[in-house]
Amino acid sequence: MVAGYIDVIGYLDLSIYTGAMTGNTAQLGIELARGNWHIVTTIGLVLVAFFCGGIVSSIIRRMMQPPVLELLLMALLLLVAQVLRLAQNVSLRWELVLLAMAAAMQGETISRFSGVALQTIVITNNLLKCAKAFVDYCAEHLCGAPRQGKGVHWAESALPGMAWVSYAIGAVSAALIVARSDYPLIVPMILLGLVIGFTLAFERGQAGKSE
Repeated sequence: MVAGYIDVIGYLDLSIYTGAMTGNTAQLGIELARGNWHIVTTIGLVLVAFFCGGIVSSIIRRMMQPPVLELLLMALLLLVAQVLRLAQNVSLRWELVLLAMAAAMQGETISRFSGVALQTIVITNNLLKCAKAFVDYCAEHLCGAPRQGKGVHWAESALPGMAWVSYAIGAVSAALIVARSDYPLIVPMILLGLVIGFTLAFERGQAGKSE
């Protein structure tokens, strides 16, 4: 939901996505060919910011496994972006840069659920995963086809589809809220707060079991 939300914010502000670097790279090529250097510079900044966000998150993950610190940094980036959004003398491109860094940190930090590798900021692959897992699951459990390897767990089919639905909900929410509020980035900060709370509760529960 956070990824879909901030992606729409970036698109509505400057017609540039914060998490879809494939689309941004294609747009970069178009604008280079057209000679629109201002747009080229903005897209370039977003690409660099996304790459830097991935580097920062990767460094943190090498130092500590729990994702709480990255999630807190994401929330901080969104807070600063919201402040910049309210500053009338600051270009929206700098807000977009911070959102791109936050999106990269999310993509690097949160990528596995119930043993299923799942990207949360780029959902094209999730749709393909959902389609393949759905066919495999139906073939094994409804048509009696022989199992391939260890078989298909329901999560392999459901989670990619749930990721797509959540992304879409976040996108719709952003489109509705940004036109009605001067503080649209409060919503993803609240969502991140919930994720942080759930993560801390899970880690505490795991620590209690190990004791």
